Amino acid sequence: MASTVTPATLTVTIDEDIFLHGVQCGGKNTHTITNIAEMSRRIMTLGTTEVTLLQLDNTANAAGTFIRSAVKWFRVTNLDDAINLVLLVSDADSPSEAFEVEVGPGESFLLGDALRFDTATSISGATLVNIRDINGAAASSTIDVEVIVAST
Repeated sequence: MASTVTPATLTVTIDEDIFLHGVQCGGKNTHTITNIAEMSRRIMTLGTTEVTLLQLDNTANAAGTFIRSAVKWFRVTNLDDAINLVLLVSDADSPSEAFEVEVGPGESFLLGDALRFDTATSISGATLVNIRDINGAAASSTIDVEVIVAST
């Protein structure tokens, strides 16, 4: 059976709107990503126990696992109005390469198709590694999050 899905263009717009002392100080950036053939959107409730939000693999697509080279956009939004989301981003080769970031209530964490990071203390000493997993947990109690993944 041939696929009936026609790839489309994803348009992502970030729009800051603020007037300070009568002057518009915000900005707007629109980014388009062509040839998107797969979208995953999930709203999930997280407790304080870490769960996998995104797993990247070099060859296989599965539930919650995406082919690294195909992922072009990732967003996780903390839908809670009071409690932080804690994300742990770890690499493909060694769990010793990882970083954590807190995402406040109503805030989002975004990644394009680079999907690489380093924990060096300066840019000149950086050796980027592939992201393997992005795990998340509520800082306390429970929270709802929205996870979006766009792939070619």
